[in-house]
Formats: sequence, structure tokens, C-alpha cells
Amino acid sequence: MPTHRGVFDFKPKEWSFRSRKKPKEKKMSAKRDRKTPGPRRPGVVPLPERAEQLGKLKDQMLGGMLSKTSDPALQARYRWAAEDAAALAFVTPWPNLFFPVLFAEKATEAQLRAKRQSRIKLQCDADPSDKNDSG
Repeated sequence: MPTHRGVFDFKPKEWSFRSRKKPKEKKMSAKRDRKTPGPRRPGVVPLPERAEQLGKLKDQMLGGMLSKTSDPALQARYRWAAEDAAALAFVTPWPNLFFPVLFAEKATEAQLRAKRQSRIKLQCDADPSDKNDSG
């Protein structure tokens, strides 16, 4: 029995394992040019077209929200909400389906934040005793 440094082999030869080689992969005979795209799955829209469709939907919904208000601070918040909702929707499988719901949630949040900010501003302007007088 051959000796190994510090390792004893008590298995008979018939118990030995076969070598674990990977099975050879079958080569495909039909070659496709990498530059030409293959057939698309039905219903799958390429990224540039998907981005363009989402941009049109965003502009359409944002225009409706901006026409409802004349407050520039709220309009800026609506624009931010539309961009944020579009970014979140774009990474989903169906951005045109998710965007309207996300934008509605973000727009509601923007309205609440704007109301809260205006209330805080009114409180600070009405009560001058809250200002820090260090002197």
C-alpha cells in the first residue's frame, strides 16, 4: 500500500470513486450572429421604447397635476414625485402599470409635506418668541 504523509487509506480499490469530470457540453450547430438580435418574446418591449412610453405617461400625468395648482413649491414637489415614481416604476416588469399608482402615492405625500411646511412656516412667523436670542 502506498504511503501518504499523515493520511491512511483503508478503502479497497473497488470502493474508489470515479473522477468527477464535468460532462462535455453539446455544441449547438446553428450559429447566430451576435450583432443581430434574436427573436423577441411576445409582449417584451425594448428598453428605449419602454423608457419613451414611460416618459410620455409621466408627462401626461404630471401635466394634469400641475394644472390643478398654482403654488410653485407644490409644483416642484410634484415634479420630484413624478421623477421618483418613474425611476421606481422603470425597474419593474410593467412600468406603465406601476407608474400611475406610485405617482399618486408620491403626489399625496408631496401635498402632505407642503401643507406641513407651510404650517411650520406660519408658526415660526407668528410667534417671534421662539427665535433663539443668545444675548
